[in-house]
Amino acid sequence: MFTAAFALGRLPAEVSYRWVAEDGPVTDPGWRTLSFPGGGGHVKRDTVTVTTYPESGTFESGIGVEVREPVRTTSKTVPFSVTCETETPPGGASASPSGPDDGEW
Repeated sequence: MFTAAFALGRLPAEVSYRWVAEDGPVTDPGWRTLSFPGGGGHVKRDTVTVTTYPESGTFESGIGVEVREPVRTTSKTVPFSVTCETETPPGGASASPSGPDDGEW
């Protein structure tokens, strides 16, 4: 999970942004909006979760935020890696369907 903090000097304002990855899509690639009402706080945070589909191996990329309102800018990307391994069930048993031994359901 990654968290971005948005800090504004002038309120009220709205920030339109989206999460971007260097290599592939993020869980929710759409544009989002954060509202900063007058008299409210000047900092808000948002989080996103990154997933990968391979069952084994290492996935490496970077993630950042692209802002289109109130100004157009892009954050620096943060590098990350996810390593997937196949886990052996306790006792070394393999998965098998459950049901009667003769194959009838």
